[in-house]
Amino acid sequence: MSTTGPRVSTERKKGGKGWIIILLLLILALAGLNGYIYMNYQKLEQINKDLTVKIDTLEMLQKELEKRIQLYEDSIARLKASLDEKDAELAQKIAELEEKNRKIKRLQGAIWRLKKKLKEYEQQGPKQEEGGPSLAEQYQQLQQEYQQLKQQYDALMAQLSEKDQTIENLMERLKNMETELGSFIPLKSLEITPIRIKEGQELPTKRARKVSALKICFTPETNPHVKAEEIEIMFRIIDPEGVTLYNESAGSGRFATPDGREKPYTFKNTFVYPPVNTPVCTYWEPFTTLTKGTHKLELYYNGRFMGAQSFYLK
Repeated sequence: MSTTGPRVSTERKKGGKGWIIILLLLILALAGLNGYIYMNYQKLEQINKDLTVKIDTLEMLQKELEKRIQLYEDSIARLKASLDEKDAELAQKIAELEEKNRKIKRLQGAIWRLKKKLKEYEQQGPKQEEGGPSLAEQYQQLQQEYQQLKQQYDALMAQLSEKDQTIENLMERLKNMETELGSFIPLKSLEITPIRIKEGQELPTKRARKVSALKICFTPETNPHVKAEEIEIMFRIIDPEGVTLYNESAGSGRFATPDGREKPYTFKNTFVYPPVNTPVCTYWEPFTTLTKGTHKLELYYNGRFMGAQSFYLK
């Protein structure tokens, strides 16, 4: 009987220690889970901040693009109004000139007929109608009218000649403006999707080491001043450090901007313009492993900026 009591007490003590250990493990597990949740929360906060910065950047780029498009449309409207005004003025002068020419031709025909009658007059004598002017008087009258119209014609031609240089300068300016407008194609939309190829399928990915290609889809504005049936577009891909990805053996090169500067491009491609189906899509396979962070894509036509978009890889 003396040995039974102590055994029960010892077993209870052992059981109590076991529960304490389990509680401690649960506390540690909860603390670890809380830490894990906190770390993920911090990451999400940073991602949200990055997204906010990107959205602000995109909105700024969109506003800048809208300003460029508005300037482009205003220039076209002014150009059209100026051209219509000059066309109307020139058409009026041409109409006046043609009317003068018609009158002169009619007078020349009348004079030729009178000359013929005068010869008959000299050979056969006058055949003057009673109370009417003689053929000689008719001839002199028409000759005077002819000279008056000829003077008016010469004055009009001199006036047009003075305006020739002004019109020529205007047409040259319009031609240059049309060329300038024809070298500018802004974008309506631009989308970049990093993808990985798995079993022949394109799967979007955000992981830099898994990117097989960049799928780039864009919709260009329709510009009636672009005469080419095909346009060549330069693509600049800029890494998080601000360096343009460049490899000449993989298709990279340089292009000149309108102000004479040189810029590197990552690759270029040719597209039908205006596109039959929009948006237009193209692919670029990286010649090096892409790094983590925010990259930027810029598009250029004839050395002029078309639009830009950023994308993030982790």
